[in-house]
Amino acid sequence: MTSGSPVRPNSPLVNELAKLPAKNIVRFALRNALDANSARSLAKLVDKNRIQIVHAHMARDYPPAAYAVCKNPGSRLIVTRHVLFSLSRLHRITLASAARIIAVSQAVASQLRSDAIVPAEKISVVLNGIDTARFQAARQKFARRQFLIGWKLPEDSSLVGTIGELTPLKGQEDFLRSAVAILKKHPTAYFIIAGIDHSRGNKHRAHIEHLIEEINLKERVKLVGWMDDLAQLYCALDVFVSASHTESFGLVLAEAMASGTAVVAN
Repeated sequence: MTSGSPVRPNSPLVNELAKLPAKNIVRFALRNALDANSARSLAKLVDKNRIQIVHAHMARDYPPAAYAVCKNPGSRLIVTRHVLFSLSRLHRITLASAARIIAVSQAVASQLRSDAIVPAEKISVVLNGIDTARFQAARQKFARRQFLIGWKLPEDSSLVGTIGELTPLKGQEDFLRSAVAILKKHPTAYFIIAGIDHSRGNKHRAHIEHLIEEINLKERVKLVGWMDDLAQLYCALDVFVSASHTESFGLVLAEAMASGTAVVAN
């Protein structure tokens, strides 16, 4: 049995697949959910390699994946749903023929059943998992002093951080406004925001940068992008904060706890 899963050209997952033979990785532009060229290319790839399972994870991937399966009757579409939002009409149509929809939590499964896109028996819950040994090992070898020196932070710093895509939904603005109050009681506190902005023109990052300037936190906040070794960051933090307005599972919460870091979540 062979299977395939669409991957965006700039996806961090590409680096994770570095150990695979280059011939086993195919990239598509996938400009949006209605990218006909990518859909046709994917359909040809499925046919050429006789792929039996096409597995899609992101909403914009669903229509091209569904099209590829439609053009190859011997294939089956599997979809993993990571978020709680209701699906659009387009996605309802494309997922109606899915062989299985995987929900990453009971909450997501409940939303899918409520949407009634597929029969309930086609919905399975597979909870997100993490490699706890990886985070525990990172804690054992972590050198806080070296980390602080590398980030040019005082040795007596108290680090508070949050990790997630830069978007209003993840609550980075709430995090920053709370930082102002925290500094009044804990003057050694420094704040770290890690995450990538997928919005057009990086408008979310620009908003956060403007807010940092506006509330006079420029010297106290480090805004970083993607980090290859999040385990080290979890270990460096004294407190991990999830200010997200909604979470389907909260993978970062589990990772922070596995690292032995104190967690604050709303």
